[in-house]
Amino acid sequence: MLATEHRLRTHTAITHTKKNARRFYGAHGVCFLFLKTKKTQQSKVVVILGKKFSRKAVVRNRQRRILQAAAREIIKRLPQGLHLIMRCKNDGTMVSYKDAVADCEAFIKKVQSKF
Repeated sequence: MLATEHRLRTHTAITHTKKNARRFYGAHGVCFLFLKTKKTQQSKVVVILGKKFSRKAVVRNRQRRILQAAAREIIKRLPQGLHLIMRCKNDGTMVSYKDAVADCEAFIKKVQSKF
């Protein structure tokens, strides 16, 4: 689980990020929705997996834990004030930890070049 100060928690913040975010699709099926906010805020991350991904809660929870572990790897290197939503494709394909980290590294490179 991510530390409390690094979690994007409120429904309004998540909805605002979804509506106004830019998107980046990783090569292994991880989708990143990111929105630049005030530089004084810490970067915040949330992992969202709906029932379209899988009907089984066990499968969704396993994938959520893998993506949260990958997010923990990159959270310190994100620019200040970035809201990030991590998702998977809705076809139910599981993404391994190694692939999730690879997609996160590609995302970091893209974000650092833009901001």
